[in-house]
Amino acid sequence: MIIRSLIAVGALSTLCACAVGSVLGLPKTPGEQAASYGYVPLDPLAVDQLSDADSCKELADNGEAMPLLDALPDLAIRFAVADVDASGGLTFGPSKLTSEGGTYRAVLDYVNVDAVPVIFLVHKRVVKSSGDVGRWEGPSYKLNKISMEYVERYEAHIRGKSDVAFANDEKFEVVTMPVYIGVGLRLSADIRAIKGNISLSGLGAIGAQAEASALSGTLTVQTLGVNGASLATALPLPNKLDQTTIESGILAIGTSRAMLYTAGLSGAAGEKIVATPRVVGLYSPIGSDPALINAVYAEISRVRPAWTRPCRPKASTASQSQASTPRPTNPPSSSFKIN
Repeated sequence: MIIRSLIAVGALSTLCACAVGSVLGLPKTPGEQAASYGYVPLDPLAVDQLSDADSCKELADNGEAMPLLDALPDLAIRFAVADVDASGGLTFGPSKLTSEGGTYRAVLDYVNVDAVPVIFLVHKRVVKSSGDVGRWEGPSYKLNKISMEYVERYEAHIRGKSDVAFANDEKFEVVTMPVYIGVGLRLSADIRAIKGNISLSGLGAIGAQAEASALSGTLTVQTLGVNGASLATALPLPNKLDQTTIESGILAIGTSRAMLYTAGLSGAAGEKIVATPRVVGLYSPIGSDPALINAVYAEISRVRPAWTRPCRPKASTASQSQASTPRPTNPPSSSFKIN
């Protein structure tokens, strides 16, 4: 009970800090500041994971695959806000002020991930009018606003794994996109703005404005690549969007994240959690146009990105190695004392 209270205080402090920072917006990472683009969360997709035997060849019979959470080197907690256009496309960017009647999605991710570089061939169809046949250009092509050019659609293909016959005049550009593969937890709010100029800088601000009837929407709490009875019972069942349900969702993520580290372990607790690496997001160096992200997402769902789980020596081998290592007869001791 004490632990839950401390987590609640920490969550509320975070929410208040987000509300105070609504004018300045959320801080960006150095990479986002330099590139002007950032993390794009995706609905989970399957991964082509190599078998343990294939990934442990270098260790022969003395190797074993690392536990999944040990094999995912990066831990991130990310908050992103997206505009939703008429076709349902999401444009992620910095925190926003709403327009009356606008639709938005706010996503909070807690993810353990490994960034895998995936090489795409990308181009876009540029047209000037509804009757224009159009032409293919690379994604870096700047549209001529005077000629009223606009992008009709994008195409993205993973290089070397596509069955599409490419012509030399289709102006594909080679683009490497980091794809985030891992497991985690996600809280997302689908929002409709009843009033304009409402800050979406943080979940606390969103919950407060929903209670003030300035926003309406739904709340979703989901797992990414993890499943089990203990997780299912820990997640809340939100029936509306307000500050209480948002706080409950954040508390559930805070208390459930420790369960991720029991996945795959022996024992009663570990047997209840199953973890499977999934595609959870990507970083696009050429922008976050909804049509572009949808094309990339469609290609990743068609051709699974490959991910190799790292290896380590088997526990028995490691223990034998430690046993054969001479230990100091008089190990140093600490003189630090607490009075």
